[in-house]
Amino acid sequence: MAEVEYLKEWRKKLELEIQVYTSQLKEFEKNREELNLKKLILTEIAVRQKSDTDYSTEAFKSHFDFGEISAKLKHLQSETQKKLEEELIKKIHFNELVIDRIKTIT
Repeated sequence: MAEVEYLKEWRKKLELEIQVYTSQLKEFEKNREELNLKKLILTEIAVRQKSDTDYSTEAFKSHFDFGEISAKLKHLQSETQKKLEEELIKKIHFNELVIDRIKTIT
């Protein structure tokens, strides 16, 4: 009986870990969406700037914080993030397998 209780507690712990991992993956996805939007905006501005001679460099700089965009681009395009995502997916999969096994046993 104690073993069953232990397995149930372990299952709860694994389910909580899955929630944390899923939350982290969602954050990565949100960051990627922000990056794509900023790329789109920058591309559109660059195209307009070439065709609009009235749009000054100062006005362009005042609308966007290039330091922030640059930092976000570097962070999101890193190999580290891709590896972290792969690790999170593996952990979620492993935890789900263990949970399924615990359900079978209990």
